[in-house]
Amino acid sequence: LLLYLFDFYQDYLYILYLEYGPAMISFTYLFSFLFKSEEKGQIAVLLIYLIFGVLGGNAIIILRLNKELIKYAEPIIYILRIIPNFCFCYGFNQLMRRNELYIVDNLDEDEKLLPDLSFNDKDILDLKLFDNQMEALLRGEKVRIPTYNFVIGEKQFRQDMQLEDNDILIIEGIHALDTKILTNISKEKKYKIYICPLTELNMDNHNRIPTTDNRLLRRIVRDNRTRNYSVEDTLKQWPSVRAGEEKYIFPYQDESDATINSAAIYEIGVLKTYAEPLLYSVESDSPYYEEAKRLIRFLRLFLPIPSDSIPEDAVIREFIGGGYFHE
Repeated sequence: LLLYLFDFYQDYLYILYLEYGPAMISFTYLFSFLFKSEEKGQIAVLLIYLIFGVLGGNAIIILRLNKELIKYAEPIIYILRIIPNFCFCYGFNQLMRRNELYIVDNLDEDEKLLPDLSFNDKDILDLKLFDNQMEALLRGEKVRIPTYNFVIGEKQFRQDMQLEDNDILIIEGIHALDTKILTNISKEKKYKIYICPLTELNMDNHNRIPTTDNRLLRRIVRDNRTRNYSVEDTLKQWPSVRAGEEKYIFPYQDESDATINSAAIYEIGVLKTYAEPLLYSVESDSPYYEEAKRLIRFLRLFLPIPSDSIPEDAVIREFIGGGYFHE
């Protein structure tokens, strides 16, 4: 039944089943040497399989639902991997979580199995669902919209939305300027705004402050706060983010009706107070250590600025938190 329901994961499920049997036999045999009585040994093995195998797998799922508790899940996973039942439950759960990510039906088989499929890729979006829901909102209908939970890796339908008379629907995202988005809504009903932080500071007459570094610091702080990402997680994804800009934003920036510079002259000083401790957490043996050191040296050019006086409606609040708008 499982192989039928998850046909595009058949190879992985076959491996999971094939390895489960030998692992069970080996573990049970070795564990039996700890007991003189076969009856007591059998009871102990069954209890271990039940408590640490089945219940342990469910406990990991519960821990991953909470951003504050997820850090405790990884060490528990490594400890419980010695138990075959836990490995089976955990492996199957991982396949189900990955199945939740792909919200379209027309991906190639190879794409479905990519572990690092970019979240920026337009092909993983259900554009038909998006277009239909936005059109329904403009007609005044109530729509239950999905939200992607980055912590547990699943989409969740929780929020109902309905526009009132004279309401404006604001859509934000990397694909917002793409001409292939919302093709079912006439151009007269859309007003496209390109918002980008164009840093205006210079270190001296010959060296400017890179806009890219400003944006990277923003992302490090936001990812850690809202997605539970480490600095290394963000730096690992950064090349993919830059590639996504070249592919999905810059070719369409001339489609915008207006351009807004979102950079504030004080924001790097504010970001320093949040980003610097995170950058210092990168270990010296990390492949991202040199990049973290470079950003630390860059931040030494700025004095730290407390965020207490930053307005609640400032753009930087999206990254450091404490904003006026609902998150």
